[in-house]
Amino acid sequence: MSLDLVYERLLLRRIAGENATESVVEGTVTLPDRAGEIDRALKLRATPRIARVDAKEGRVVLEGSFDLWLLYAREVERPAGEPGDEDEGGDDFAGTRVDERLESVSWHDVLPFALVLELPEAKEGEPLETSVEVRSTSFDVRSDRVTVDVDIVVAFEARRVGLVPVAVAKGVKGAQGIEVERRTVRITSHLGEGRAAAEARGRLPFSGRGTPERILEVRAVPVVTETAAGDGVVRVQGHLNYGILYSPAGSSRVYFAEWSRGAAFAQEVAVPSAVRGGSCHVRVRPRTTECRVVTDDAGECWLDVRTPLDVEVQVDETKEVPVVTGLQGEEREIASRRETLHLVEAVGEAQKIEEALGTLDLPEGLPAIDRLLYGTATAEVDEVHVLGDKVAVELHVDAELVYAGRGPVEGAVHVAHWARAIELDFEVPVRGAEPGLERRVRAEVLDAAFDLINRESVELQVRLAVEVALHREVEVDAVAEAVEVPPPEANPPTYTFVVIRPQDTLWKLAARYRSHPEVIVAANSWLESEQSPLIPGRKLCIPRKGAIAG
Repeated sequence: MSLDLVYERLLLRRIAGENATESVVEGTVTLPDRAGEIDRALKLRATPRIARVDAKEGRVVLEGSFDLWLLYAREVERPAGEPGDEDEGGDDFAGTRVDERLESVSWHDVLPFALVLELPEAKEGEPLETSVEVRSTSFDVRSDRVTVDVDIVVAFEARRVGLVPVAVAKGVKGAQGIEVERRTVRITSHLGEGRAAAEARGRLPFSGRGTPERILEVRAVPVVTETAAGDGVVRVQGHLNYGILYSPAGSSRVYFAEWSRGAAFAQEVAVPSAVRGGSCHVRVRPRTTECRVVTDDAGECWLDVRTPLDVEVQVDETKEVPVVTGLQGEEREIASRRETLHLVEAVGEAQKIEEALGTLDLPEGLPAIDRLLYGTATAEVDEVHVLGDKVAVELHVDAELVYAGRGPVEGAVHVAHWARAIELDFEVPVRGAEPGLERRVRAEVLDAAFDLINRESVELQVRLAVEVALHREVEVDAVAEAVEVPPPEANPPTYTFVVIRPQDTLWKLAARYRSHPEVIVAANSWLESEQSPLIPGRKLCIPRKGAIAG
């Protein structure tokens, strides 16, 4: 009776080495010719554009540039005489008034940089995973009021990731009368990655808000609502929440308007090895949003928005795999070849969502708050401790608030920053957690809301998600090949010639005919070594009588 092992073929993702560093990119930009001069710079946003990543001997070189966006104020004179233009005695003020007009300007593909990171054993041409994130920006406006010196702190990470194919024997066909020993290991198999370009379009109503004359900033925040892996494809659906900073027609004041679910998107991403039910990790990155103010026949004002999106998908499958570790026949002789498998055991994954509150006082030197415009918050992990059945995560939240202030210039816009605005200790329950396990932890701010407490302080409410994944390296002494060996012949022939079948291996044929792989190689000149592939349909000579391994 034939005996065949049933194999589970896995693709294991292994991190062979990783490193991270922070670096400062310095540079200078100049306002475009038609832009007004800067009287007060408020906010600078930098977005990295990666042009090239090269692995060298023991290091990684990343080259790129930045897209920059600057929000600033410039002073403009206007004739006096509008409501509120009275002097201290209440009489009309003759002459002119000075207002602040908010402006924004963008630069694309500026401030080229090259970052170098030591990564032991990195080799030229080796594929790598890299990420670049902007930690902070600072800037100074020169006396000419058109030149800006920029410092950007970037965090650069790189890792050598190998995809290792592993065939694991998980069962036996024809196992009657055979005792099978197994060890079950929970394994995450990598099914593949995919990228696609998508687009979200929407029409945002402006009823009752005043027609925007100038749009200073458009914020588009993608929210993924559904992912589904099918055979060879991943379907991603979601929407964009929009926020715009604008100035209405006929006014120097600035407002911020928000729309939830302003535009929907749906995209299919090809991942040839994906299977139904696979676990999907999705990242959606918005590009520059195009927007246009339109008025319909009824006189209603709308904002047409179009946001290109980059959708990145990684698909994995985590499952319990029974690994055959031993075979023993009651009345049949079973030969087995064993090898040590180096596997990555997925101990457990968990996510915890919590809300946190913090009271923030305005930093010294900033004027009192008249109106809140918008705020943002980001989370960063400080420390991680794997304990018994839980993971302790220490993190902090940085916050930024854009607001209209009180002061000599009515409605002047200001930006407040709080480093480590909120500090938190999370405990994420993870079954099977214990000290010494390898971990991956990610923290993300899902929502951030600012409320005015008084003119000098605000309350920040954030909703955070912390994701934890634990794993360990394990070695399993597993059965790699097995074959049933017929009873020994009293007078075996000197040679046996067989026609190679697709499932045959050199080891199996040697075990079945009580020979040795090296003896078979020596008897067949077309075989160069024991690792030479067998060709189905070709004849193979197997020495038997007196077959002695060298």
